[in-house]
Amino acid sequence: MPARPKARQPVSRLKVLVPASCLLLLAGCATYQAQPLPHSSDLADQIPATVDQQAIPLPPLRHHALNPAEGLDSVGVAMLTVANNPELKARRAQLGVAGAQLYAAHLLPDPQLAFSLDHPTSNGPGLSNAKSLGLSYDLMTLIDHSASVDSARGEHRKTRLDLLWQEWQTAQKARQLYFRVLADQDKVALLNQSAATQKQRYQNAQHQLSLGNITLETLSNDLTGYTDIQGQLYQARLDLSDSRHQLNALLGLKPNVILNLKPQGVSIPVLPPAMNADAAILVRHRPDLLALRAGYQSQEAKVRKAILDQFPSISLGFNSANDTSDVRTLGFGLQINLPLWNVNRGEIAVQRATRAALRQDYQARLDQSLSDVDQLDSRFRLLQAQYEQLQATLPTLQQVYRQALKAYQAGNFNSLSYLNIQDTLLKKETDAIDLRLALWDARISLETLLGWPVDAQHSLSNSHPNQEKNPS
Repeated sequence: MPARPKARQPVSRLKVLVPASCLLLLAGCATYQAQPLPHSSDLADQIPATVDQQAIPLPPLRHHALNPAEGLDSVGVAMLTVANNPELKARRAQLGVAGAQLYAAHLLPDPQLAFSLDHPTSNGPGLSNAKSLGLSYDLMTLIDHSASVDSARGEHRKTRLDLLWQEWQTAQKARQLYFRVLADQDKVALLNQSAATQKQRYQNAQHQLSLGNITLETLSNDLTGYTDIQGQLYQARLDLSDSRHQLNALLGLKPNVILNLKPQGVSIPVLPPAMNADAAILVRHRPDLLALRAGYQSQEAKVRKAILDQFPSISLGFNSANDTSDVRTLGFGLQINLPLWNVNRGEIAVQRATRAALRQDYQARLDQSLSDVDQLDSRFRLLQAQYEQLQATLPTLQQVYRQALKAYQAGNFNSLSYLNIQDTLLKKETDAIDLRLALWDARISLETLLGWPVDAQHSLSNSHPNQEKNPS
């Protein structure tokens, strides 16, 4: 008897639903595109003519007139550094990573879709393929989602404030290098003049020795003075080359670019009279301390998430299936983790210990900051007193030198005593240059620690207002 042909089965909804779902998911997927690494330097070969000042994240630098063609002052150097420094560009790219992580934290996890197909290998009447389709979701992700978002938001703010702190430090370092380059230029000019005078004196001494008018001892003294000043001059040129290269590197310029820096003369900085009263307040507005607070708030959210995760994880699912005899079923499933031994106690302990460590880090940074402010304040006042004392004695020493020079040229003063006076004057003049530089370094370091403005109108903390509470 011929086999009875099977009735044609209607097209299953699964055969349409599954491929359609796959195509829909694929349509929303991102595509891969390679980005090769650069093969050459992108350092600029000239100073930018303009800078988008409103794009500068530091308010103290946004309101300063910038015209590189007329020369750069210390604030102009800081502006160009913040805009073009290669390290800051790299850190800003890392801020994009933190932003992407915050975006990812806002996204809810996807549900899980399961499908299975079993084909019967036995022959028999009424047999068909067994199919199962299930959809499930972990409900625990909804419970701790808010804590995860809060943690990511705190990390993003911390990264943003860390970047602001590095931008502020880099800008202030550029200002310090600006004054260092000017000081090195002053030293080179001073030593060049002294070396030229000493060279001419040594050549005259050689001529006088050939005529028998002076002794070999006098010539040796002039030779010693000439070689000493040449050594100082080469060291000053080396220092100037180093400081110029460092400043160009901060500005993102090629090493051979010559900067037109506005001279500062013999001006020295002063401290605002309210510095001591404001120190304890302003230091709490520093971006690095705000970043530590943001990191602490992020850790608070992690502790909260760890505590929420101690409760049983619940997964809820629905499924539709049929067996090989084409018996169809519709049901749901519930999966719960039993909190018997683990109960997430280990993770809670880790997150609480991390929070305690972050609190101590914040306290240590705050204590160190106040100590550094006091130290720099004392250092500035001592340097200021030393500079004023030197300025008071320099005119007398210069007068003594002029009188010694006349007596030496008239043959009434021995060469060794004259060279000692000349060397002393040169040393004090270079000391004055070094003290002016040290005063600017101390002043700028204080500005860095306290978040002082560079123009007395806009404070650094305006970039990111402090809205967090102190860690507790």
